Amino acid sequence: MRSTFAANCLLPALSTTVEPSRLLHFVGFRDDRYWNAVRVFGIPDMIHRNWDVYTSNDIAPGDVVVHATGEADRLPRSFSSEAEANRRKRRRRQQPTD
Repeated sequence: MRSTFAANCLLPALSTTVEPSRLLHFVGFRDDRYWNAVRVFGIPDMIHRNWDVYTSNDIAPGDVVVHATGEADRLPRSFSSEAEANRRKRRRRQQPTD
């Protein structure tokens, strides 16, 4: 008598198409609005300080982006928040102290 147990336990063939996962991005949250957004949208996959070019490059089609302030269709800034912080530091160092 031949057992059919092995034939019935085979896993179905894996699909060759993989659906990309949708990520949740929070942009610009610095206060209690973060927790309000978590209650509404859930825990974010990525948190970004500012809406800049680097942030926009992290976002794939189908991802959900939640902005703390501003309009959703605004263009990203052309520099990163780290670059802006460095510029401010340089300006402070270059200012003469009287």
